[in-house]
Amino acid sequence: MRLNQLFGMAVIASIAAIAPGVAAAQSPFEGRTVRIIINLSPGGATGLQAQLFANFWQKHMEGNPNFVVEAVTGGAALQGINYVINSAQPDGLTVGWVTTSAAIRAVGPEEQRVDWSQVADTVIAGVGSPYVAYGRNDIAPGIETAKDFGDASDVVLGGTRGTSITSVLAMMGLELLDTPYRYVQGYEGGAEVNAAVLRNEVNFGVTPPDNYFGSIEQNLVDAGEGLGLWYYAATDENGRIRDVPALEGIAPFDVVYHDIKGEYPSGVDWEALDWVASSADRLTWMIMAPPDTPAELVALLREGFNGVIHDPEYIAAATAATGAMPSFSTPEETRAIIDGIMNVEPEVFEAARRIIDLSSQ
Repeated sequence: MRLNQLFGMAVIASIAAIAPGVAAAQSPFEGRTVRIIINLSPGGATGLQAQLFANFWQKHMEGNPNFVVEAVTGGAALQGINYVINSAQPDGLTVGWVTTSAAIRAVGPEEQRVDWSQVADTVIAGVGSPYVAYGRNDIAPGIETAKDFGDASDVVLGGTRGTSITSVLAMMGLELLDTPYRYVQGYEGGAEVNAAVLRNEVNFGVTPPDNYFGSIEQNLVDAGEGLGLWYYAATDENGRIRDVPALEGIAPFDVVYHDIKGEYPSGVDWEALDWVASSADRLTWMIMAPPDTPAELVALLREGFNGVIHDPEYIAAATAATGAMPSFSTPEETRAIIDGIMNVEPEVFEAARRIIDLSSQ
């Protein structure tokens, strides 16, 4: 604790001792309810992460406000984002926990782009996560290992929309592997895609680890009907996808590609996949208050958020519930990630745009 903080506490204690009838200032959050707005369905990874965090945020917030999670969905996941940025009151009682698809929104349709600079001063944190590709064992001619996917045919990819991060990562991987596939979109969120795979309505999907461990592993893999095929994450200083210990037993995409093709992926299409996957691994979700929220309220929200991510009980609960702890970035780091996403070669932009265009055909 800093010296000036100790001094301030001593002054407050002295005042209280001298004038016991004077009540301490009430926290602006005391007795209030903070809404956490998510932009996808409650049963998916976004809702699960936000709800788990909400259970602990109250404990670490001055005034101990209640936290409730509300879904504002639709419009290619834009309605929730737009609600927080354009409609919510800047009173500290609304917070967005939104899936960003940041790289995709940089190159996707104009109407789906987001000017994140509007919340540059009210960012609370960024949350990143790798993504897992999984499939059913009965994908022809039969898939027992990830290497078998080299001969796969009749792959049916399930997704929410062609500009979702999961769909784009899935299509980028399938295109690089030269795997024939059909794309079925329109599901409300990741939980609905998972359910469609379990029903054998589609047979291939991509999802964050919490959905994989919470649904796919338990209901598909353990039942002997499917497997985790590979994962997407940021590359390291050697240009290889980083190791994710929590995903032990599932290989990174570049290793599976090597097993199938005999060489590691390269070229502009691989660079585009790396750009999208790295962006997601660093910033899957952004947590922010509406623009113009007073700085003192944003500071209190950040302080409480920081308390949660260092809470051993939260760490244990998150690890148990999701199988892997997400990575967190400070407001400054989050802004730098957004800025860095835009710093990419034009041909990489175009390679990513080509995949998005494929989804609308």
